[in-house]
Amino acid sequence: MENLAPLVGFIKKKSSLDVVSIIDWLSQVTHLPILKKQEILIRDGLPASAFEKKLSKAKNYIPNKFITGIELMAIKNITNINRLQLEKEMRAFKKTGADGIVLSWDLWHIQEESLRVLECTLLSI
Repeated sequence: MENLAPLVGFIKKKSSLDVVSIIDWLSQVTHLPILKKQEILIRDGLPASAFEKKLSKAKNYIPNKFITGIELMAIKNITNINRLQLEKEMRAFKKTGADGIVLSWDLWHIQEESLRVLECTLLSI
């Protein structure tokens, strides 16, 4: 889902802040739990609790049907999508009671493996 590592790298290049300070700041402004270690953030993305928190908050503000977007497109140095991330996002989707999902980005650029994970997860929930 959501990989803040490229943003952390960009801010680091443009400022004198260290990575931990940048991640701390991002956590404060987004009100999301963000892991402090950049390597883990790059590898695993945001924790499922962050996705659940965002979805729950959105669901509270949207009185009608609520549909969420799921990032499925892998772009080198921008997004790092893996099976574990997709599975935890899908569990969070189910847990928060969203009414549907939208596949983010261009279907032609989504890895086939990501679509398989999505299919398996949807069939099992």
